Amino acid sequence: MPTLLDLVGVDIPKEVQARSMVPLIEGEDDGRDFTVTSFPLKEPGSITRIVTGAQRKVMQYLPITVTSEDWALIYSTGDEPAELYRLPSDPNQERNVIDDHFDVAVDLHRKLLGFLSEANTDPRHIEPRRKISKN
Repeated sequence: MPTLLDLVGVDIPKEVQARSMVPLIEGEDDGRDFTVTSFPLKEPGSITRIVTGAQRKVMQYLPITVTSEDWALIYSTGDEPAELYRLPSDPNQERNVIDDHFDVAVDLHRKLLGFLSEANTDPRHIEPRRKISKN
């Protein structure tokens, strides 16, 4: 949506958690070296209609995946251990290597937190995600 709004000269609403791709298209921006994939951020106890449209209660924080060219971090909140996969040698993500490459996981986690802040994410959704745990 932000790209379309930008192309037609309409201001992007502050609450929109995305940015225009026009600078990237016009060669003015190199973009990011990672991608963030998640369900909408909800806290336990809240009500959601994601996936099927049926109303249901969120029981726990849902994982977020941060993917770079070589790595995929599946991040869970609190004391839930994160998972890290080296994509060139493990494209099916079957061997969690977070214990051997925790520094990579920490870097991707740092990028996730920066992304959430940059996207004007409500701090109540960021705070429970500040800690990263391994096995």
